[in-house]
Parts: sequence; structure tokens; C-alpha cells
Amino acid sequence: MTITITKRHFVILFGIIVLCAVIFLVTKISSVNKVDYMTTAKDAKVNAYAVVGLSSSILSEYQKTWSSTINGSIWVKDEYGKEHYCSDFNDAISYKMRCFIHDGYFDVIDSLSNVVKEDLKQMDEVKGEYEDIHKTFVSMYGDMNSLVSLVKEPKGSLITFGSKVNELMMSFDKNLKETDLKVSVSESEFKDKAISLYAIISNKKLEKEAEKKRADEALYGPNIKAGKKFLAENAKKEDVHTLPSGVQFKVLKAGNGKIPRETSKVKVHYEGRVLSGEVFDSSYKRGEPAELRVNQVIQGWKDALVHMPEGSVWEVYIPQELGYADRKQGDIIEPYSLLIFKIELIKVYKDEF
Repeated sequence: MTITITKRHFVILFGIIVLCAVIFLVTKISSVNKVDYMTTAKDAKVNAYAVVGLSSSILSEYQKTWSSTINGSIWVKDEYGKEHYCSDFNDAISYKMRCFIHDGYFDVIDSLSNVVKEDLKQMDEVKGEYEDIHKTFVSMYGDMNSLVSLVKEPKGSLITFGSKVNELMMSFDKNLKETDLKVSVSESEFKDKAISLYAIISNKKLEKEAEKKRADEALYGPNIKAGKKFLAENAKKEDVHTLPSGVQFKVLKAGNGKIPRETSKVKVHYEGRVLSGEVFDSSYKRGEPAELRVNQVIQGWKDALVHMPEGSVWEVYIPQELGYADRKQGDIIEPYSLLIFKIELIKVYKDEF
């Protein structure tokens, strides 16, 4: 039997080959789109979760600070560690925000938010069969952006602010769980991302602190050396006592009254000077003693007061790290300055509970 291959057979064979090639390419493109969407969606999910986690920690700090200012004035540190006595929420939050900006939180949040934004754009182009889940991702992205907006511009009353934060967090969590149906991310992946981000923030903070310390020590090194030398020589004197923290004191007048606790309110007269002898503050000159709580003063003062009986007058020598450390105070106290105070503990008020 003879088989004759005609031109028609070649045309049919070529058509079959082309059809198979088209089917293969369509399948391949569909597969590529599926992989691209899933991979990008997973990346978006992890980064959005990280943004919300960082935002949540900041917003929680805002709420605690806000609540504290309602109950009374509080001490709040700025980005350089300087303490400010705040009775107004806006002032207190401003200092908190400056700290988060300085420590790199805002930079990381903005960077990750942009990554999520670009991921959503790419996902939108290849969403195909993922139309429904894509809508959930878009909603989740909206919740994330709203939380970031509150981080950068907290507003409303404490109640409405807290309510809005809770509402957005609940919505984000709901949308996040809905995406688990097709885009699954393990707890370890979320955790690893969070750890890496906090490591980045921590390293940036340490780098900034180290850089500032090197610059300060180059500029104010003589203050550190002078303070250490003074304390070393002062400690040898018979009438000078050294507390475990390193604070030194000399009793000018012994008292036998009540010794305050950190939470105690006290009435004191005082005069503060730097090593050169220049006075930077004096209640004696103002003619009126000061009333304050022990836990609202610098660490060196706290350390002295909680060992000081009512009626005592001490001369207290405070190492720079227990005073204002690397912070400049006014025109007289330079960074890393040793401080010398005459403190007269007039009265220890009865604790209020």
C-alpha cells in the first residue's frame, strides 16, 4: 500500500503544530501570570502587615501619652533625650513623633508603603481569576494607609482617635484573614519580617547615636575628663560620701526627718552650679523654695533625695551621665557637664494614694 503525502497534508500538519504552539503559549502565559500574582500578593501581604505592626506600636504610644496628659502633666523626652514637662497633648505627641522620626520608624513605614503600592499596581494588571481576592487586597491597602495617616497626623478626641484606630485594625485583620484563602503566609514569615525591620531601625538608631557621641566627645571631651578628675579627687575627702550610682554628697547639715521615696512630693531650696563655679539656677535667689516630685527630676537628684532625711542640707556632686549627659541646658550647662547642687530638703509631704 502506498501512502501519498500531498500539499494538503502539509497544511493540516502545520496547522496542528501552530495550534499546539498557541495552546502551549496560552497555558504558559496563564501560568506565569498566576505565579506573578501569587508571588507579588505574598510580598504585598507581608509588607502591609509590617507597616501596620509598626504603625500600631506608634499609635499605642500616642494613646498612652494622650491619656497621661488628660490625667495631668507628664515628662516626655525628645529625640535627643531632653525631657520636657508637658500638660498639652499636642506638645507631648509632637515630642513622641520627633523621636519616632529620628529613630527611623517613619522612613521604614514610607518605604514599605511604597513597596505595597507598587505591588498592588502589578497585581491589578494580572489579577485575572483573582478578581475577588484582589478587591480584599485593595481594601487591606486602604486600611493600612489610613493607619499611616493617623501616625503622621493624630487628630480628634482620645475616644474618637482610639475608636478609629481599633476600627481600622479590626478591618485590616479581617481582610488579612480573608486573603489566607488563596495567599497564605506563615507566622514565621511575618515574624522574620518584623525582626528584620526592628533590626534595621535599631542599627540606624545606634549609628546615629554613635555618630553623635563621636562628634560630642571631640567637641566636649574636656568636660568629661574634668568631671572624672574632679570626682576621683573629691571621693578621697573624708567628709564626702559616694552612693552606689556614683553620686557623691557632703552633709552640710544633718536632718533626722522622713526620707522621701521616688513618688514623694517634696519642698526644697537649691542652688546649682557647674564645675567652674558659675550658678545656673537658684531657688534661694528667687526667694521661694520649689515643690516637686522626686521622680520628676534628673537621675542624680533622685539618687540623692531618696537617701536624704528631711531637714538635711547636702552638697551633691552629680556625674554628667546622671545629669543632663549629652544635652545642653540653657547658656551655662554644656553637654557632659558635672553638676554641683546645694540641696536643702525642707519638707517631705505625706504620700497620697
